[in-house]
Amino acid sequence: MHHENTNLLNEISKASKMGMEAIDILMPKIKNESLKNNLKAQCSEYQTLHDKANHAMSAYNVKPSKESMMAQTMLWGSIQMNTLMNSSEQHIAEMMINGTTMGIIDMTKKLNELEKPNQDERELAQTFIEQSQAYIDMWKHYL
Repeated sequence: MHHENTNLLNEISKASKMGMEAIDILMPKIKNESLKNNLKAQCSEYQTLHDKANHAMSAYNVKPSKESMMAQTMLWGSIQMNTLMNSSEQHIAEMMINGTTMGIIDMTKKLNELEKPNQDERELAQTFIEQSQAYIDMWKHYL
């Protein structure tokens, strides 16, 4: 059971960190202040989830796993390639919708794999999913 909970918390930590990294890479490419503010808000929520997951993992005396350098490089390269020819609001929104959707799918799979996660960890994962869905709905307005 302990292992299930730490795996779920680690998934929340990794997913929120990846979201923050993607937003950090995108920020310099965005000129629209409204879009920037929405990205900053999403990044702030990811930071909160990341901190909560890491704090909860420390209660189990477990440290979050680090993302591989390859994964970080692939994220950076993918964003650079996707925005090289098109960094319009619509394209950025589409990229955010796609990335956020992948995060929801991965988190939902992780939740469904667990037999009996602790309620706190389940709620944190559900919060990640619900916040992500709300951002997808918001990003649709930029399409």
